[in-house]
Amino acid sequence: MNKKQTPGEPKIGSWLRFVAASCEAGRYWCDQYRQEEYKALERGAFHALVLLRKGKVEAGCFILASVESSLRNVQPMPASILCILERWYYGILAYAHYCCEKFDEAMQALDQADGAVSAAIELAPFLVTFADHCFEFRLQRARIARNRRRWQEMRHHIEGARKMIEGQQPFCVLSDGRAIYRQTVREFCASLPLPPEENVGPGLAKDVEARLKDFDQIAAGLYAGPGLVIPYNV
Repeated sequence: MNKKQTPGEPKIGSWLRFVAASCEAGRYWCDQYRQEEYKALERGAFHALVLLRKGKVEAGCFILASVESSLRNVQPMPASILCILERWYYGILAYAHYCCEKFDEAMQALDQADGAVSAAIELAPFLVTFADHCFEFRLQRARIARNRRRWQEMRHHIEGARKMIEGQQPFCVLSDGRAIYRQTVREFCASLPLPPEENVGPGLAKDVEARLKDFDQIAAGLYAGPGLVIPYNV
């Protein structure tokens, strides 16, 4: 993970626009999600992220613990909303563990964030744009493998992330076996009653070639991390 950038942080209103435009159920979901008790949890999670990025790890972990406690005590909460809040919480928790070099715990938290995304889409298909977040989780796994000097594992995650962009590998697979690919998300966004310049999902605005160019720069940075000597024959 990169302490200067943790992908997945929402721009206010960006992803909610796609949910609200999807259907009546999506509009109702957005109204629920905007309730102050839920937004307070989201703000708390991202406040912790800001602290972590500033190197204030103890303070960030303290805020995250408060968020976790609130997640378990806010009732009643629609299951799909809980899943989205858990995506933020576990994603940032993984970063906190990464900052503390607790890599096993970071991997477990990424698995939980991944699971939260899949569960949210199963419960509310209009949340399908969140599938793109699984690409970011794959990159985070590559960063963890790099820091552990597990070169084959790092390459495995980098190759998997690249295949997600190319549409050769799904972002996630739901419990019923349905695979969610980049094209799945693009088709969903294209079907929405939004102006053409607005109906591309978060993380999908660039075409495959442009996104691969950006990805290759990220991958090169992983291979060329400071102080790393990677044996290319492993």
